[in-house]
Amino acid sequence: MHLVKPSILAQALNTTTAALKMRRRRVTKSSKSNHLVGASEYIVTDSGRVKYLFDELPPSVRADVEKITTKVTKQKHEDLMQRNFRYANSIGKVNERKKRLHQAEVDKRAKELLEKEQMAAARARSREPLRKENNYIRWIHQHEMTPNWKPIHETRTNKKKYSYYS
Repeated sequence: MHLVKPSILAQALNTTTAALKMRRRRVTKSSKSNHLVGASEYIVTDSGRVKYLFDELPPSVRADVEKITTKVTKQKHEDLMQRNFRYANSIGKVNERKKRLHQAEVDKRAKELLEKEQMAAARARSREPLRKENNYIRWIHQHEMTPNWKPIHETRTNKKKYSYYS
């Protein structure tokens, strides 16, 4: 069951909501449209508001109500530029300029990002491989676990002649 507000029905019938209220009280036909808008075609909600039954309305009024209540979809800029002369010569020019500036900015950022990636790839190729610990630290005695350095925290026996390397 689809319900219609009195304001929408009044707009479809080209009358006012006050005229619809009078018709409900009198249960008469409309002078302009010859459609019966009587007591059986509306309901009163708990809050006291009146809603008309969509299915009970005549087909021509239903078509008008659907036209009014159907949401107009937003048209694309390109379609409006081709079809609507007024749009193309007023706000269309501004929108076209905004779109061009935005696209130029996006292209510029994409180009900068691509250049950065290419430079990073070129730097990585031209550089020597990353040195690891194995490249400059090695065991002197590979088969024994004796290091070639003295521990830093070794206890000092002689303060004057202490060296880490001797």
